[in-house]
Amino acid sequence: MGAGGSVALPEGDSVTLDEAKAYAGEGGWNEDAQKAFDAAAADGKVSKDAISAYEAEQNKAATKLQASIRGQQERKNPTKPPEKTKSNVGKEQFVASLMTLVALAVDGLPRGFRSTRARRNKLLRNFAGDADRCCGQAFATTMSEDAVQFLTAFVPGLGACSAIIAPLWKLLRGTLLVCALRGHDLSLPTTRARVLYAMAGTKAEAVAAGAMSTVVETAAQALFVYLCSSVPGASLLPVGAAVSSLVDTEAAVAGKAGLADDFRDGSRTIELAEYSEELDPEPSMADRAALAQELASKGMHAAYDAARDPAKRKAAAQAAVGGAASAASAAVAGASSLMGFGKKPT
Repeated sequence: MGAGGSVALPEGDSVTLDEAKAYAGEGGWNEDAQKAFDAAAADGKVSKDAISAYEAEQNKAATKLQASIRGQQERKNPTKPPEKTKSNVGKEQFVASLMTLVALAVDGLPRGFRSTRARRNKLLRNFAGDADRCCGQAFATTMSEDAVQFLTAFVPGLGACSAIIAPLWKLLRGTLLVCALRGHDLSLPTTRARVLYAMAGTKAEAVAAGAMSTVVETAAQALFVYLCSSVPGASLLPVGAAVSSLVDTEAAVAGKAGLADDFRDGSRTIELAEYSEELDPEPSMADRAALAQELASKGMHAAYDAARDPAKRKAAAQAAVGGAASAASAAVAGASSLMGFGKKPT
């Protein structure tokens, strides 16, 4: 029920379910928030004080998660002095990190991040299968602080440049989502190349027509060059300039229909039977905290490689779905106790 969307709370002392969802935004409303709302609701509404208490508890949990991740990193490298924030990133470093982010954004990670197909299906269900309206919402998400901290630890190539993680991830996720809403197969290297070229301002039709390389790594290099273009002759990516460019690019593509139109070539309509599939659930903050501890004990990329194995991913996703209700109930019970939700108002 916490803040995250672009809609302010309405006037008055109480909030309806729809108002709470709009206030939280897509990225801020999950099963934990729904359970907490249901526990506190009276006549379909909760008080603004309850919303504030829930936000405070979520912020406290995010702070604990950040401290946990930092502690795990420090224990893993106890003799290594803390690095200063880098001011630039090399091409190989950027491309390797971007490849990891692309795979993570497309496939998702059980208890870490929801797959693009699952996000696509949720949007299509919300808008009765209207892909055009869904494309208009592809970038209307926020990125929680615990997600930023998780990615910073997960992608060591950019971890020292955490400022670039959030805008790069948001632009990548939004562009992939638009592409998926147009029915393209994100497992294909050619599709992923189209997405990266689109992020660099290249028309997707140029890629489809063979004017650009369909090798994903080459497309990643093109994005690197695009982000360096503000600094003539730069061989290293200047993080400050790159962050500004990514933010400006996201604002531009989110506010125009051109990006959605770029992916019409070769598109298909997603039918009800397909987008009705729930697929992997939306991870909660508690899920991500537990996963961070598991990855720290096993090694980030060893666990990630195992998670990408189809059979292991399916088993993990099923376990996540099966345990979601009990985990959410436990989390909400604790939150409800702290928030004074034990009784409904009379």
